Amino acid sequence: MSIFTQIFTDECGNHIHPFTGLSSRESENDIKEKIRTLHESGLRSMVLLWEDPERTGDVSLFNSESYWQHMDWVVRYCREYGMTFLVQDAAPFPSGRADGWFDRPEYVSLRKLYLAQRHLDVRGPLKKGRFRADLLTGTMATNGLFQGNGSVPLAGNRLRAALAVKMEDGRIQGAPVDVTDCIEDGILFWDVPEGLWRIISVYETYNGGGRPGFMNLLDRDSVALQIKAVYEPHYAHLKNEIGKTWTGMFYDEPEVGNLEAFFFTQRVGTPKDLGNTPMDLPWSREAEERWTSEQGNTWRGKLAYLWYEGVGKEHEPVRYNYMELVSRLIRDNYNAQVYAWCRERGLLYIGHVLEDENSHCRLACGAVHFFRTEACQDMGGIDMIANQMIPGKDYTQAWYGSPEGDGEFYHYGLAKLASSAGHICPGKKGRSVCEIFAVYGARAGTRLRKSVMDHLFVNGITELIPCDPVFEHLEAEYSRQQNEYANRMCHLLTHTKAKIKTAILYHGENEWYAGECMKFQVPAAEMAKHQISYDIIPADVFSQQEYYHTECHHGLEINGNRYDALILPASKAVPRCVKEFLLCAEDFPVFYIGESPRVEAETGKAVPVLPGKCVKLKKLAAELKKVISPDLELAEEKPDLRYAHYVAGEGDRTTDVYLLYNQGGDTEVRVKVPIPGAALQLDLTDLTAWWLRKEEGAFIVPLREQESAVLCLGYLCTEEGMKEAGVTPRKSPTRSVLVEGPWQIYLEDMKKNLTLADLQDLGDKGLYPRYVGRIVYEKHLKPEELPCGIDLGDVHENAKVYVNGVCAGLRIAPPYRFCTQGLFTPGENTLRIEVYPNQGARQLPENPIDKVVESVSAAAYCAMEPAGMLGPVTLLYE
Repeated sequence: MSIFTQIFTDECGNHIHPFTGLSSRESENDIKEKIRTLHESGLRSMVLLWEDPERTGDVSLFNSESYWQHMDWVVRYCREYGMTFLVQDAAPFPSGRADGWFDRPEYVSLRKLYLAQRHLDVRGPLKKGRFRADLLTGTMATNGLFQGNGSVPLAGNRLRAALAVKMEDGRIQGAPVDVTDCIEDGILFWDVPEGLWRIISVYETYNGGGRPGFMNLLDRDSVALQIKAVYEPHYAHLKNEIGKTWTGMFYDEPEVGNLEAFFFTQRVGTPKDLGNTPMDLPWSREAEERWTSEQGNTWRGKLAYLWYEGVGKEHEPVRYNYMELVSRLIRDNYNAQVYAWCRERGLLYIGHVLEDENSHCRLACGAVHFFRTEACQDMGGIDMIANQMIPGKDYTQAWYGSPEGDGEFYHYGLAKLASSAGHICPGKKGRSVCEIFAVYGARAGTRLRKSVMDHLFVNGITELIPCDPVFEHLEAEYSRQQNEYANRMCHLLTHTKAKIKTAILYHGENEWYAGECMKFQVPAAEMAKHQISYDIIPADVFSQQEYYHTECHHGLEINGNRYDALILPASKAVPRCVKEFLLCAEDFPVFYIGESPRVEAETGKAVPVLPGKCVKLKKLAAELKKVISPDLELAEEKPDLRYAHYVAGEGDRTTDVYLLYNQGGDTEVRVKVPIPGAALQLDLTDLTAWWLRKEEGAFIVPLREQESAVLCLGYLCTEEGMKEAGVTPRKSPTRSVLVEGPWQIYLEDMKKNLTLADLQDLGDKGLYPRYVGRIVYEKHLKPEELPCGIDLGDVHENAKVYVNGVCAGLRIAPPYRFCTQGLFTPGENTLRIEVYPNQGARQLPENPIDKVVESVSAAAYCAMEPAGMLGPVTLLYE
């Protein structure tokens, strides 16, 4: 059965897995109703989030009678309604609490371990200096201690190095002096030379700044405890449901966690606070073993550069190598271990790290390296929350997590991280998932939700984990249409092959080395605005060629994806494996934005002039188009148009699929593609198709603001292909007639009747800006000819149309076009249109918690939507 047959017969599997709360206060009937509601709304899967409001402390225990009773109910009604579920392993968020087991005395040694420092300053010369090193070895946690309610700091502070560094303007001058062996009975005996010196005590400690009671991602045994406490009990209780109702586990934003709370900007060398308090760093016993092995005899001295810069930039390769080590440990000891456990038992393992504000390659709430942390899982994963991505707002914009949000990253980078991981990692099979719409709030109505989902689809996301996928103020059919549309789109992208033209090197390693640097989304934005497709690739594709199925002998191919060019954001340093590829790739197009790398990241040593071309950012697209084979050309520039190209089938049964998404205003796109023949446009909202008009070799595709289109060429457009898929194309309208006023309007919640000569925004000042109830438009008309359809023009935000009392369908987003074949009759006809405006204008909730959530949602940071039907309304004729 072809992918299009599956779609047009609605045999699309389960690709939408909404977050679904599970509370200890819910009854069996509550669980049944929740699952039934999801099922009626077109959903067949879910991700369960457990919470026990009666808990003592922060942990909602999985290993409790209440939880397993609720899981029994979930299984019972998933069987009844044909549903499946995944389990989020975090209760509470984020992942890693291990059901509270790290609080037990026998497991304290498996908690997060930190590498920390304290220091003293002394001016030399000072002969026979003596210093209390023992007093500087350890973090003196005093929170609540003097009040009598604080916990006693954990034992285990252990000196790892005592270093003396000569300071000049806050930087290290000369090589650090290792004075560790000069300590006897906790006293450092050392003759201080001339100058200002800082004596640094570097030690490991459990008393760091991260969340207490969470696993250490660098420690294999610590992660194993998370598996033992959370995963193994689930397997013991649910193993007979694997492949039936229980499909897998979901993890959520595990942190390297050297600081508590959401610090998005923390790199090695970043102070903990404005007082320049040195930041504790992630550590483990294995980290020390590998650091000493990899760094040789100077391993201790190099530790000083983790907190202080060297006058000669000596800190740069040290910091790079530290982050390189930490990221490898996280990859091998965390996700690789959990992934292996799940695979052995036939379970999916998916989830995502924190990516907000470019934290995907940083410390604290980040996970150090996006691609390494997510290398071992079944799908690339991200989340997109609050109003991080509002279509078109690709500039600096506030959201609740940042007053200076990086709109460029959320538009051109975030989704590409996950989809690129899906494309380049063989085990992911092209799949990627996005957790979406958390804290978007009431502003995320049907129109915005579809637009954001289309943004994700055109950027390659194949699965969704939405929050609040059922609209409480709408009939179930509205939610069902949106969820079924999303599932069909996900199914299409899951079972087709992405065609990507270029690769952009991930900037994480360069940021480790240089600190501030050009991020990958900068060239990505320029390329997207010129319809040049791209994946983001990490340096690991060159160092782990067998894992990624990388072929470098004739250009660049990764996991079967052949790229026409490689782009490096402006970089000071380049990892050795990338350097070696570049030196051997003289005939392969490589572009450096502004400048090429000057040094090798591992050593800081100068590299020879690298093959490739340095280009200015604004010239990048033009230079790329000289060397790539374009798969889409436009008659004129459309910087707001996004596209993706996929291929379904093989040989003479190949269908090329193009996704177009317009994040700007209404436009007409004239597009040429290198595939001969006619083209069908599909609407996966209502499973309709029609032939595209072609002029002078270009297909004509009209697109409303935030409208998307699916274009198909090849086998599907043949008689055999259409018959196999069950596709019967409609004729496209060729002309339209304006429907003029007056209109009779009824505001249902206010029981108010209006008459308007012309359609207008009912939310305007002086009208009804707070109205969020149903708006009914009615009109009697006598068309001279019987129309085949009706177009409502601009609507905010969903609409249902009745002609002579018969429903012509509903639409949740643009285009608001309806087929009316057989509905209009000669003489007078009655037209009724029901519109629900966006709920972002509603009054603040009474509940204090709901009020706080609403105040940080997208509604607080975005312009309000218009209200009602704005038109123009036209009758359509063949």
